[in-house]
Amino acid sequence: MVKENKTLKLSDKPDKKDKFFLKEFFNYKTFMWGALLVLSIAIISFLILYIRERNIQNKKLIEDFSTNNSEEEKQEINVISANLKSAINLINAQKYGEAITVLDSEIAKKPTFNLYFNKGIALLNSGKYEECINVNDEAIKIEPNNVYGYLNKSICLTSLFKYTEAVSVLDYALIISPDNKLLKEKRDDIFSLIK
Repeated sequence: MVKENKTLKLSDKPDKKDKFFLKEFFNYKTFMWGALLVLSIAIISFLILYIRERNIQNKKLIEDFSTNNSEEEKQEINVISANLKSAINLINAQKYGEAITVLDSEIAKKPTFNLYFNKGIALLNSGKYEECINVNDEAIKIEPNNVYGYLNKSICLTSLFKYTEAVSVLDYALIISPDNKLLKEKRDDIFSLIK
């Protein structure tokens, strides 16, 4: 028996099954959902990295701040720091409800950007986008020049398919930080979803 060695040429046309597969594979809606999924994963990965970086900054700030405070104030700072760290560990373990409970108890004592920001991350990951938007608004009130509150809010808006609002939030963040490459990339990605 002789095996037939078949090579494809550019002139060869795929059969009907191949055409059907290609049409489905390159279906616009499927492509857009895939693009949105990839965008969401990239943003969430960035936010996790941001949380880790912010924690390092918080430790430095707490150390600097605690050298000028009374023992009672130092204990309060240590408790807040420990509870924030606990909440971040719960978020990383995907225990969002527990993380929100810890963060809410700390917010009731003394609201800070980090507490609201991390609560926003937990709400975003648990699919509570409307509540996440409200929490990010609170974070923005505390630190209006911190662009990561705007970034997190835009992710929530994107998850609700409110692309125009998400772009306008990122436009405002870019006024604050015009050279921020991440904001520019996310704005362009979301803008491309607007029909």
